[in-house]
Amino acid sequence: MSPKLELPPAHDSFTRLLKRLEPNSEALWREVAPEIIKDSGALVIDDSTLDKPYAKKMDLVGHH
Repeated sequence: MSPKLELPPAHDSFTRLLKRLEPNSEALWREVAPEIIKDSGALVIDDSTLDKPYAKKMDLVGHH
């Protein structure tokens, strides 16, 4: 999640950036290692979205 900005970057700009970058597991590990409890933690990367048909309003959620 990115901070609220007056002129935030478009969601597609992140997608295009990630498609251009070569995967780098070492850089990813350096970024997330401090957040992981090594004897019981797990790293899960999930970009799926779930339909919430009964929700009226949820912050940070929009139509795709």
